[in-house]
Amino acid sequence: MSTQSYPYVDCHCHLDAIYQRLGKKYEDSFDDWIGAWPEGFDGCLCTYSDTFDDTMHFLNLNHPKIYGALGQHPHGATNYSEDFEKQLLDLLKHEKIRSLGEIGLDYHYTLSPVDVQKRVFERQIEIAIDKQLPITIHTREAEQDTFNILKMKVPKNHKFHVHCFTDSWEFAESILKEWPNAYFGFTGVLTFKSSSNIQSACKKIPIDRILSETDGPYMAPVPFRGKQSMPGYIPCIIKKIAELHGLPEGDAAAILRQNCKDIYLF
Repeated sequence: MSTQSYPYVDCHCHLDAIYQRLGKKYEDSFDDWIGAWPEGFDGCLCTYSDTFDDTMHFLNLNHPKIYGALGQHPHGATNYSEDFEKQLLDLLKHEKIRSLGEIGLDYHYTLSPVDVQKRVFERQIEIAIDKQLPITIHTREAEQDTFNILKMKVPKNHKFHVHCFTDSWEFAESILKEWPNAYFGFTGVLTFKSSSNIQSACKKIPIDRILSETDGPYMAPVPFRGKQSMPGYIPCIIKKIAELHGLPEGDAAAILRQNCKDIYLF
């Protein structure tokens, strides 16, 4: 990991899942944990995982470096109900909420039927637009349907984040042409030797449209592959983004930090 010190943020992680996989208890000190990370940690967006209670635990800490995103992942689209939406609408009022997400389409596993995924995705976009919240988008092997729904539902200037980008450059290019406030998040996958296509896309996407994220606990970057990913690994991802864009690491970090402020306001 780089020894260079600069502010860095994780624009998408699942703190509850990280804690569970590491065997940490919720009452364990968050400050003690981040004290072991590289200097410069400046915040993270804790994204809804499996239950509102687990996610809200971290937001209710009112920690200055924890913010949140709530929304039904496409895997659980069949769980979206009137009661879920009622809870969602109520919790979106929390002062730490910065996004509605992650929401979208996943045709790799199709754990919820495609028609249900589309309906739930469209409904949650409507809520995000109404609440004037940025959208955190999950899309996997669903480029055309994702684009079509975005085109139908999302105003040109609305901000959204295509998280854990692993799709084609052509897909990214089509989004960039339609939405000037779209961002693309890159995780530890970007550092894998097998990720040449993702690296190529990252290199072509303007760096002022890129966000640093881990999607922790998943996909820890090199040299931490096989471990549970966490926000403290972000410098490894920034180093790779800087390399791909031919920038000094500190310069790339400053741009990525500003990008997070522009979309998520932290």
